[in-house]
Amino acid sequence: MGGNAIQNSVRLTPQRFKEIGAELLALLAPHFVRCAIPAPAPGKESHGDVDILVVRHPNCNFDPTTIGSKEVNVNTYLTSFEYKGHQIDLITVEEPFFDWQLFMLSFGYVGHLLGMVSKRLGISLSTDGVHVRRDYPGFVTDIRLSADPKLYCDFMGLDHQRWTLGFATVEEGFGWMSTSKFFTAHALKQLTAREKKRRRKRDMVQSFFKWLDNYVDTRPPTESVLEEALDFFGKREEWNAIEREANRREEFSQKFNGHVIQKMTGLNGKKLGDLMKHLKEEHGDALGVMSMDEMEAHVHDTLLSMNGDS
Repeated sequence: MGGNAIQNSVRLTPQRFKEIGAELLALLAPHFVRCAIPAPAPGKESHGDVDILVVRHPNCNFDPTTIGSKEVNVNTYLTSFEYKGHQIDLITVEEPFFDWQLFMLSFGYVGHLLGMVSKRLGISLSTDGVHVRRDYPGFVTDIRLSADPKLYCDFMGLDHQRWTLGFATVEEGFGWMSTSKFFTAHALKQLTAREKKRRRKRDMVQSFFKWLDNYVDTRPPTESVLEEALDFFGKREEWNAIEREANRREEFSQKFNGHVIQKMTGLNGKKLGDLMKHLKEEHGDALGVMSMDEMEAHVHDTLLSMNGDS
C-alpha cells in the first residue's frame, strides 16, 4: 500500500497491473478463503504496487517464496513481497468485512471521499463498516450499523450496481457520489485540518475539490441522519438500550461522586478514596437509585465500620 516496502520495485503500467493481478489471483486462490484486487483509480498512468485483499484459512501459512518471491516483509495484517520485480501487498481481512473493505479500497480515494460525505451526516466509515457514535461524560457509545456495501449505498441513495460496473474516469466516480440524496458541496467545503492536509497530499482528493467548484447544489444540507440511520439499519433498540445505560451512569455520577461524599463527611484525599471504594464494593449500582438521605445514612454506617475495623 504505497509501493515503498520492497526495494527497487518497478512501477506497473495499467496493462501490466491487469496481467500481474490476474496471474497472482490464480496463484493465490488455492491458499486463501477469498482473494480480490480492489479496482484501481480510474485513469492512473502507473501503479506502485498491487494490493490484494485475502481471507486466510485458520492454519494458513502461505509463503510468497513458493511462487518465486525474492523479498518478503511481514507487518501484522500486511505482507509485502516482490513478484517479477513488482511490489505486491497482501492485506489480510476478516471474512465478515471482506466485501466492505473491497468497497472502501476500490477506485482510489472514492472510499475516503464517501467517508467525508458520511462524516458530515453524523455517521462514520471504518475498516469494519458504517458506525454511529456518541460521547458521554466518561462513556463512549459506538454501534456498527452494517458492513454491507449495498445496504450502505441504499441508505445513501447511491446505485450500488453502478459502482460494480466501475468508472472510466475519476469524474464519473465523483458524479456517482453526487447522486447521493445527502450530497451537498457546501458541507464538503468546510474542511477539518486533517482533511486539508489530505487534500494537499493526494492528487485524487485535489481533483475532487476542483470538480466540486463547478458543482451546483440542488438540495439543502443535511445536519444529521442519526435517527433515520438507526431505523433503516434496524439498530433503534440497541441504541435506546445504550442511551438508557448512559443516562443511568450520568444519574449515578451526579448522586455518587467525590464532591457529594466530601460534603457529607468532610474527608479528603486517600481517606475519601478509600470510603468511596468501600461504598461501591458494598452497594454497587444501588447507590444510584438511593435518595440522598438513604445514601448519607449508608455513608456514615460504612465510615463507622471502617473506623471500627481500624
